[in-house]
Amino acid sequence: MRNTNPLNYLINLNGRSGYRHRSRSMSASLSPTDLKFGTADGKLWTRRLYGQEAQAAYFVDHGEGFTMYAGTLTARFTPPRSRAELELPVQKAWIKARHLSPTIACRQTKHDGHYWFEYQVPTAVEAQAWAEETIFWHEEPKTLLQTDLMLEDKWWKCSDGLYIVQLHFVPSAETPGDWHIGYLAPHNSIDGRSLMKLLEYILTWTLEELKTPTGAPDID
Repeated sequence: MRNTNPLNYLINLNGRSGYRHRSRSMSASLSPTDLKFGTADGKLWTRRLYGQEAQAAYFVDHGEGFTMYAGTLTARFTPPRSRAELELPVQKAWIKARHLSPTIACRQTKHDGHYWFEYQVPTAVEAQAWAEETIFWHEEPKTLLQTDLMLEDKWWKCSDGLYIVQLHFVPSAETPGDWHIGYLAPHNSIDGRSLMKLLEYILTWTLEELKTPTGAPDID
């Protein structure tokens, strides 16, 4: 009989109780190639999630966003910058980050009973569409705490097929002209330290673009 108790599924992945031997066998059967992306056409690259990766995806889907990662920081531009001034430089910086680290533009999906990473090699137009889809600009000023609480309510299921990282720009209610910048991502895809370093690069490239505007990155 098929076991439909989700707790057993979690225990199996965690390697506890009577499922310990099965979990070890699963780990022992993995090879390095199982953790590499593969492609049939050179465009769509996929990799299955295993072990704690899959467990974390299950937690997100069935635990109302549990293990979803949200973080915020406050940026002060001198002189202060409006959304109209920042939007294009931020998009260019985000696309540059994708060019250097394509995994930030992966999607998580679920099919055949398993969770998967999927990455589609984009055209320039598709990369621009990705940036517009994953960068969110909010109109209402909020405090840093309000921004963080707002992000916690914006989780999504790993099985929804969305891109794994979102950026949110919120005008500061504490200091007009400042921007609260938040990220949101499943923890099985990236951690907070990596995301903060990523935001450091995004802000650096945004400042460079504000100082000396350039063309769109060549990603074809």
